[in-house]
Amino acid sequence: MLATEKEKLKERMGRYISLGITENGECRSSYWIPWEHTISAMNMKLPNVYLSKDDLKDAEIFSQLSQCHVIGCYIFTPLENYDVLAQFHELRDLAILSAEHLTSLSFLHGVEDLAMLYLENAHIQDLDAAFPPGKLYPICHRCLGLYHCEVDHPEAIFSDNLFFSELLLWKPVLNQEEKQLWKKARAHTFRYYITGNDT
Repeated sequence: MLATEKEKLKERMGRYISLGITENGECRSSYWIPWEHTISAMNMKLPNVYLSKDDLKDAEIFSQLSQCHVIGCYIFTPLENYDVLAQFHELRDLAILSAEHLTSLSFLHGVEDLAMLYLENAHIQDLDAAFPPGKLYPICHRCLGLYHCEVDHPEAIFSDNLFFSELLLWKPVLNQEEKQLWKKARAHTFRYYITGNDT
């Protein structure tokens, strides 16, 4: 962990933090905003402490993190295993880029108030852990963005109890049947983008 980030983590013990995870723990000076609407972007919890992916194996760092309230996590580099995120029960924002190794969201069991979920290049079985069927959801600016992802069974988000301010899908080609299926979700803004060859 970089010395500057170690000091930041120490200063934020017992406070709310948002993590950025990069290859070597260096901060990112700019962020992409996947959401269309200003109100969604205003609710993002941007990273204020950065870890490297090797830091995720450090018991001392996780001991310190356990004394913080981790409400955001932005992963900018591929991880071999995402189960380490299971300890962040207070997550509100989760963004995972380069998620080719991600096959399950089971680590989200126990997360009560997930408001924003963005995934890239993942192939997962379902969304049940992120949006448990039968749960009563408070009204909030809940957003789901899936860039070049495959979800075998998205039915969990078709609940009458769940409403999205934004549901955004990016696909390399149009699949009209899939598009109609996703439209069953309740969303203020639904977009099904065709990205063509920009993969």
